[in-house]
Amino acid sequence: MIILKTSMDSTISWQVRGISIKNCHSFLLIKGWRRFCQENSLKKGDICTFNVIETTVWHVIITRYKEKIDQPCYEKPSASSMKRKREDDRSISEEQKRPKGSMTSWCKASSKTGCIFEIGPPAWIKKEINMGAIKNRLYFPPVFCKAIGIREPCKITLKTSMSSTTSWQARVVPYNRSSHHVSGLQRFCRDNGIKVGDVCTFKIVDTTLWHVIIEPRLPSTS
Repeated sequence: MIILKTSMDSTISWQVRGISIKNCHSFLLIKGWRRFCQENSLKKGDICTFNVIETTVWHVIITRYKEKIDQPCYEKPSASSMKRKREDDRSISEEQKRPKGSMTSWCKASSKTGCIFEIGPPAWIKKEINMGAIKNRLYFPPVFCKAIGIREPCKITLKTSMSSTTSWQARVVPYNRSSHHVSGLQRFCRDNGIKVGDVCTFKIVDTTLWHVIIEPRLPSTS
């Protein structure tokens, strides 16, 4: 049996049975899965991200399909070029016109490195790690950083386990017309063996305390 939890801080959980299908190299969730879907109001098009905490304990992050909004998410500050500045200005204009009822946004960067985030609560952002992040710097959408209370440069604490005393320090630098920089990640990536293509989900416990769930890049099947 597998235990599914939508919040690791809650005692609520669901038990489901899984079976391995060898012919197509798949794993099928059967008994108990329907109840999980019903009690979490899952609908067609919703996305479930399964973070395997232990072999039989899975943390499930649910992203609602109806809450997705297309929004640019640029990887460089606007000062790099006038063209980038125009694109950033357009992004801000579109964001201001967007209805505030939506809580989740899907971001696509011109470098094909995207992110998905939910303002919440709880607030979280999922980002694919590129070489820039490995070397030191990651870029986040301004709307997300402002929503969690970051409006000026500040230090943040990163933890891969909330029950551990181990942590890493990083720094967020806001930009008015471009993506916000999260710098100081080189040691964090090195200590945790993070590689290009891995995915990190940053769960905002507090404005300056972030729980990071690391998902290694899946090996190519080709």
